[in-house]
Amino acid sequence: MAAEAPTLFFNDNTIARDFFSLCAGKLLGKGVGREVYRSNIDSNQVFKVETSSCSFQNILEWEAWDAVKSTWYAKWFAPCLSISPCGTVLLQQYVPDIEIKDLPEDVPAFFTDLKQKNWGILNGQPVCRDYGRTLLMDRSLTRKTRKADW
Repeated sequence: MAAEAPTLFFNDNTIARDFFSLCAGKLLGKGVGREVYRSNIDSNQVFKVETSSCSFQNILEWEAWDAVKSTWYAKWFAPCLSISPCGTVLLQQYVPDIEIKDLPEDVPAFFTDLKQKNWGILNGQPVCRDYGRTLLMDRSLTRKTRKADW
């Protein structure tokens, strides 16, 4: 079933709306600045679409992934796969929901928005799948952890 395209970006552009409907499947979630859709092209991927101006969560998430992808920290992050030239659309690996009992007791200190819905499970490892807002810029990569209050 085709997804309804966010009107903020598509307005009366038939080609963009049609292309989006072809590629984006089920709406998985909405946040303050983004909507997440399962991909119709590859069910192992999701599209994150910026829905508010000056949010830049996709760009921040892309930059965070780029900083950690070849490090020990990568195990804590859902992998980003591609980003549109202006950053309004981010392609990320699909990560299934996590059960509350599988959430970690401690997480890296740079993670801020600790809600169960922002986390999933990938290859048996809890990973953050919504890290468009973290303290990476303030605290940098640190092995310090903090108690997660789920």
